[in-house]
Amino acid sequence: PYLRNELGRMVEVDVQARRPLPPADVLAELREVLAARYASLRESAPDPDAPVVWIQGPTTMTGLMRLRVFDVWAHEQDIRRAAGQPGNLSGPAAEVAREVIVAGLPKVVAKLAAARAGSSVLIECTGATPFGAVVTVDADRRGALAPPPWPIPTTSTIELDWAELVRLACGRCDPTDATVTLSGDTELGWRVLTQLAMTP
Repeated sequence: PYLRNELGRMVEVDVQARRPLPPADVLAELREVLAARYASLRESAPDPDAPVVWIQGPTTMTGLMRLRVFDVWAHEQDIRRAAGQPGNLSGPAAEVAREVIVAGLPKVVAKLAAARAGSSVLIECTGATPFGAVVTVDADRRGALAPPPWPIPTTSTIELDWAELVRLACGRCDPTDATVTLSGDTELGWRVLTQLAMTP
């Protein structure tokens, strides 16, 4: 019931295959794969600019590795929440996650939340990895990150903590379960929140 798309179904196959295994077996497999991968990377380091194709289209090796950093860090946060051990919400991996999330905001606002032409949405994030980002929507209903100085006031403002944004952007909670402050056009802000999940 928690699967939202075909990519999520593809990922779930490997999860289901390991679900009945003892945790020690899964950990042993992980260690074996990591050792082989480390050895491969030491023998032949990849070209960071090499073009690669993955399940969501073409990118570069650097782009793919940034997505992998985000992926692994997001799952670390899943485990930390489940174990009641919060942490590592700032630092290099969190900064990569922030960049990935921010890069996805124009699509969320303009396409998925269907913001009208001429509107703007400010996401004001506090906490361990704070930032502000404004998405503007042009006459053709295309979204873009606006450079400062931002339009004041924005059509809609969304204020939330970094940990809450991560939960929403990773699809780990419903917006009704998140602590968020909306101002301006709150209906638009709510639509953005409901479309914020960027992961499978």
